[in-house]
Amino acid sequence: MCGIAAIIAEETAADHRRHVAAMLDAISHRGPDGRDIWQGDGITLGHCRLAILDTSARAAQPLATTDATGILAYNGEIYNAGPLRELLKAEGCVFESSGDTEVVLQALHHWGPEKAVPLFNGMFALAYWDRRHASLWLARDRLGIKPLAIARHDGVLLIASEIKALNAHPTFSGLVRTGMIARWLGEPRVQAHLLIAEGIEELPPGALWRCAAGQTSKSLYFAIPAAVDPDRIVAPGRAPMASLVSAFETLIRESTLAHMSSDAPLASMCSGGVDSSLITALARRAMPDLVAYVADVGGTGEAAAALKVGQHLRTEIRQVPLDRDAFLRLWPEAVYHADGPLFHASDMALMAVAKAASRDGFKVLLTGEGSDELFGGYHWHMATQRRWRRIEGLRGLFLTPRRRERVRRQLERLPFASPWPDGTPHARVLVAYGGQAAPRQRVLMRHLSAVRPASERALAAACLHDLDAHLRWLLHRHDRMGMSASIEMRVPYLENRLIDFALHLPPGARIRHGREKWLVKSVAAKYLPDSVVHARKIGFPVPATYWKGCEGMLANGHLETILGWTRQERNALAEDIAQDRFLAFHLVGLELWLGQRLGAETPDAQAQRLLSMPSIVALQ
Repeated sequence: MCGIAAIIAEETAADHRRHVAAMLDAISHRGPDGRDIWQGDGITLGHCRLAILDTSARAAQPLATTDATGILAYNGEIYNAGPLRELLKAEGCVFESSGDTEVVLQALHHWGPEKAVPLFNGMFALAYWDRRHASLWLARDRLGIKPLAIARHDGVLLIASEIKALNAHPTFSGLVRTGMIARWLGEPRVQAHLLIAEGIEELPPGALWRCAAGQTSKSLYFAIPAAVDPDRIVAPGRAPMASLVSAFETLIRESTLAHMSSDAPLASMCSGGVDSSLITALARRAMPDLVAYVADVGGTGEAAAALKVGQHLRTEIRQVPLDRDAFLRLWPEAVYHADGPLFHASDMALMAVAKAASRDGFKVLLTGEGSDELFGGYHWHMATQRRWRRIEGLRGLFLTPRRRERVRRQLERLPFASPWPDGTPHARVLVAYGGQAAPRQRVLMRHLSAVRPASERALAAACLHDLDAHLRWLLHRHDRMGMSASIEMRVPYLENRLIDFALHLPPGARIRHGREKWLVKSVAAKYLPDSVVHARKIGFPVPATYWKGCEGMLANGHLETILGWTRQERNALAEDIAQDRFLAFHLVGLELWLGQRLGAETPDAQAQRLLSMPSIVALQ
């Protein structure tokens, strides 16, 4: 895993190299093993390297073709580099290194980005300068596992892996869009680092952009719902469910093995949940001395479950304690690395594990992200299915035709159950993504109109929706918390073939016999204890007592100034905080980020303030 920073201009200026160097300094945690800058043709392309595959200097970046007409800065890994290398060799390409970077470069240069990029199976973000056609190509993997952000400033294009690198440019500063703060509070799963930062854009997942002659041509080589063929979902003669279980087992086993390809030390994350535990079990079969990590957060149960998995697999589980003081010390640092306030308090647990693994000498961690979205693992997925079954089953028979039609219209207006634990604020969903969440839901339902019954269509559509609405923030924090400790997080569930397999599951394959993630659990039952396979999903909880009292940070703070709270509003806010344990977390996170962006406050200084707060405080 690595970091990218670049300046694209009509002409190369003398200070561009210095500016890119400053941008790389800001993301040096992404690549502590080496850095370099290539310059020419108005392009200043910088790269800092975390050496994972082919750790020799032959794979250092930016990497150029032998004739220097193609230059690549690349962040990520592709897991089908071997087959692609053989295809390129058969067409006359010659290789000098054993890593995947040269495969990516040769494929882009030989086949062209429009053919090559869709063939890459892995996680990546890249900037490729084709000197033959004076074109800069930018691309991201299908679901956006690896990041890439851009900003236009003073007639030049700035490119970087993280927003903090853009802000490190001496004359650019992404302003805070204060008007977006309330919108983020309405739906904090929206990526705050993009919503609240002025003048910054992120390449979408599945993007392939071409910048040439001062113009940017934007396209998507992969997108939801276009990638879903409803005819495949409902095709007659589909294989029986037992065959689907076997097919999934083969795919996840092969993907896990591919994700273990590394010339650097590799370990696994094992939270005790079924997803990461299955990955740990499969990896353990290929690596008998595998080490796994879990955060021990205030006795919430995750560590105990992970230890049970470790005992069953005969795998060492290293516990990483996270008490309240450790949580508060890490919180401002996590906000800094996320480039914005956080949605979930478990980010600090993830950061603590990454730091521990790094101290122990590891560079790669396998994780279980993506399974819930693809295979129906969240409580609101089952709730969505049940909502639609109301008018399909016996209860629907007792509704009058008028009442049944009214219920159906309500469901069609907002088809999916709320992800919020208290079932709330459907208003949150209605305002999310600039009011586009509800229309997106309806678009997905229409796209899957051939899928029957309606409850299965709604379930499949809800999973597709979460690949954007939920998975994107998970992958953002996944990348940032891992890279904060120079750890590459790999996600075996998000391999291309598995994604395609999940997108086209037939009705009944996600939730079956009242069991969420039925396919995953059917395979996991072969490797893990029943108590782990069938445990209720708890989502790595963090006790609200960890941040209770920290709302004192809000008094006379940046957020109060921006939102202009009156005394009455402060009193009302105190009442709201008492009733909503997440509200204080989101508000204080915003205050931390605003302090870093507007007040030049350091994470260390903020941590000391948090630690000095009493556990109970009243807003004054």
